[in-house]
Amino acid sequence: MRRLWSWLLVLVFALSFAPVARAADAFVTIGYMPATVKQDSWTVRGTAPAGMTVALSVNGEVRGRVIAGPSMSTYRYDVQLDPGANQIVAVVEGTPARAETFLVRVTKTFKDMEKHWAQEDCEFLAALGVANGVGADEFGPDLALTRAQFAKLVVLGLKLQPVADPVLAFTDNETIPDWAKGYIATAVENGLIKGFEDGSFRPETHVTRAQLAVIAARGLRQKGVEAQAGQGRSYKDELLIPGWARADLELTTKAGLVGDFWGESFDANLPATRALAAAVVRRLYTAKK
Repeated sequence: MRRLWSWLLVLVFALSFAPVARAADAFVTIGYMPATVKQDSWTVRGTAPAGMTVALSVNGEVRGRVIAGPSMSTYRYDVQLDPGANQIVAVVEGTPARAETFLVRVTKTFKDMEKHWAQEDCEFLAALGVANGVGADEFGPDLALTRAQFAKLVVLGLKLQPVADPVLAFTDNETIPDWAKGYIATAVENGLIKGFEDGSFRPETHVTRAQLAVIAARGLRQKGVEAQAGQGRSYKDELLIPGWARADLELTTKAGLVGDFWGESFDANLPATRALAAAVVRRLYTAKK
C-alpha cells in the first residue's frame, strides 16, 4: 500500500510540471510570411507554449503537427501548399489558441512581367484566377483597361460571383460582350460601376485613373472598409484632380490601395493600365476592416 501511495505521489508531482496550456495563457503566433511563393512547400514558423502540440492546416486540411520547443517557445514545420490560395491556420491542440495567415502559391508567370514593378501583383491575381494574361505567356501590363475588363477584375477581386442570368438595362446592351454581362450585372448590383448619363455602359471605353480610384473606393466600402488613419499623399497635378474623385482617392490612399506605384502625378484622365489596375485590385483583395 505504501508503494502504491509513493507511485501516486510521483505521478501527481510529474503532472504538476507537465506543460499545460490553459485557456487563459494559451497563445500561438505565425511569423513572417511572404505574399507569394513559387515553391510547393513553405516553412511555417511561430511561437506557442513550450511542449504543446501545434496543428498546422492548409485550406482546412491538417498538414502536420509539431511540438513547440523550450527555446523561446518556438516551432517550425514544412507544410505542403496548394496551387493558388493557401489559408494557413495554426492551432494549439486542446486550447482555443489560433493564428492564421494567407499565402499564394504562384502557378503562372508572364515573360513580359519579369522584374516589372507589378510582377508580384499580377502573378498573385493570376494564381487566384482573378486576372488573365493577354496571350499564352504575356500579361500586357502597359495596355489600357476597358470598362468591361475592369468589371470582371473588380468583381473577382472582391470574391463576388457573377450573375448567372444577367439582366442589364443599358441603352447599348447589344455592344456588351456575353462573357462580360454577368460581371457587369454584379458590379452594378453592388454599386461598384455605374452607367453614363445617357443610359449607356460603353464596355470598350477605357477606365481612367480617376475612375479606377473611385471604383476601388466603392469596393472598399462594399467590404466594410471606411476611412483609415494612414498617410495621405500629394501629387504634382493636385489642382487638376476632379472634385468628384477626391474623397474616394483619400480613402483608397489611406487604405493602402494607392501608393508610390501610382507616380508623382495623378493623371486623372489618362487610361488606367492593366498593371496599375492589378496593383490596386490585389490590395483590394487583401484589404481588411
